[in-house]
Amino acid sequence: MKKDSVKHSYKIKLEYSFILVLTGLIVVLFLFPRGEIIPPQYTRSDLPVIEVIEIPRTVQKKLLKRPRPTKPAIPVAAEEIELLDQITIDYSEIEQNKPGEGISDISFTIRDRQPRQLVEVVPEEIDEEIRGVIVLSLKIGRNGKILQHKVIKNSTRSERALQKVLRAAYRSRWEPAIFSGKTIEFWIEKTYVIN
Repeated sequence: MKKDSVKHSYKIKLEYSFILVLTGLIVVLFLFPRGEIIPPQYTRSDLPVIEVIEIPRTVQKKLLKRPRPTKPAIPVAAEEIELLDQITIDYSEIEQNKPGEGISDISFTIRDRQPRQLVEVVPEEIDEEIRGVIVLSLKIGRNGKILQHKVIKNSTRSERALQKVLRAAYRSRWEPAIFSGKTIEFWIEKTYVIN
């Protein structure tokens, strides 16, 4: 009941204000029928005096332009790479000469090293709402492929995001670890940040 009276009083106030505005507009148009507002008359003494001062030409030094900054590389989710499955790198046949031995005076020794990532596959697009860090422990085999994985940390709490990261990790290729001149299996930690 109150709402109806409020709506009704609002309607009446709106109608009165509309009539008042129209009446004011009619009065203004009646007083000035053709927009004949008389502009003020200026005498020559009222006008400002403008003096022209000649400024001599000068030569400005040309500033060296700084080179534009390079555009940052934006990681793009890679499609499935067919070549990676066909390529196999066999590191088991690498022979190591001991220092001082060999055919020539120059000895060739292979230093111990951890696995290096040769091809990194970026995970497919993950939902925009998901944010966090996924830390994996990966066991790199002698052929440069991942044999096992362990999830150390998953702050995204999304199983789909974890599966996409694992798919990308298993598609990437590594150069295996070398210890005492032989390729070995090696555990390495890899972190994926999802924004």
